[in-house]
Amino acid sequence: MEETDGPSEFYDSETVRKFALTEEAIAEKTHVLQSNCNEMAEEKKAQLLENSVRHWDLFYKHNTDHFFKDRAWLGKELPELSQACMATEEKGAHEFPLLIDVGCGVGNSLIPILLENPRMHAVAFDCSPRAVGMLRDRWASVLHKQEQGRSSKTTQPPTAGSCIQPTPVDTDAICSADKTVFIQSSSEEDYSGDRTDGRQKSPSTTAAKPAAALAAAAVARGEAQVFHYPVGQLRTVAAFDITAGDVPIEIVTKGTGDFVLLIFVLSALHPRYHATVAKRCATLLKPGGMVLFRDYAYLDMAQLRFAEQQKPKLEQNLYARRDGTLAYYFLKEEIEKLFCSEARLEVYENRYCMREMVNRKTQQRMQRIWIQAKFRKPLT
Repeated sequence: MEETDGPSEFYDSETVRKFALTEEAIAEKTHVLQSNCNEMAEEKKAQLLENSVRHWDLFYKHNTDHFFKDRAWLGKELPELSQACMATEEKGAHEFPLLIDVGCGVGNSLIPILLENPRMHAVAFDCSPRAVGMLRDRWASVLHKQEQGRSSKTTQPPTAGSCIQPTPVDTDAICSADKTVFIQSSSEEDYSGDRTDGRQKSPSTTAAKPAAALAAAAVARGEAQVFHYPVGQLRTVAAFDITAGDVPIEIVTKGTGDFVLLIFVLSALHPRYHATVAKRCATLLKPGGMVLFRDYAYLDMAQLRFAEQQKPKLEQNLYARRDGTLAYYFLKEEIEKLFCSEARLEVYENRYCMREMVNRKTQQRMQRIWIQAKFRKPLT
């Protein structure tokens, strides 16, 4: 088991390096997993699944936006993003690549991408209203630091390259409200706007009023301000659980995405949802668009730790952390089946990322294994 076709020098340092697993090492680690025969009680499983969204919302309540680091390395691992932006710039096109961040959390993947790619437009959603609110606040901070000029409140519609920043939303209040809550949007192209009080507008209402008009009205009422900034544009951020149904048109229209970002998302879901979510992600792509995937892999150090501690499994390779959030560990073949056989996409890349990290203080060696994959929607 070894990594193939990935950047060879990117992670190499005194404390981080590539590694490979021999057949003997694989057999040893597999034995550790198989020695854990503890199965979780059905009642406990049902409770975890019923409260899965709540567990993630509580996770962000307790950890805020400080738990995960921003993934600044994504630009090197996903060069397709910058290439798409450069292609539109060279053509002088008025269209911009659209990135759809599924399970965006607090923006640890999205914000670095938008900072690196000023021509990138993005839509993001997550099951946790608290995470969505934190992303909104983080993005407002980015705009404050990056803005080149900030207009006063005006009745003029926002221009291309601008962003509407709504008045604050009480995320505690909306936590128990509708599953779809729109937090932030701007006016570029024809997509639906939102209420600044955090309540969802009906499809018929948003369809009757173009987003630009809604945005201009919000500015006129003093409920929003226009920022100008040299970074990508975050069109819409919403609280939505993708396991609950198709993504609403108020968030994004099917078949319009150039990229769907799925970073450490599927592993947080029960396997019963994996194929459905893969299919829903595929429907968001335009022909030629790509799913960009990264997640935990089978035999990762964290999985072995679950087994060594005899933590009960919900299913094969599925565990629950102490806070109730789930962790599933994938094989490469599983991912290819999900996105190729189920979602009808074409494999562009599918590989293991294997890194051995050394703790400088304790000299403890940690062998982490992830899967990085890219799947393209056929042109016809």
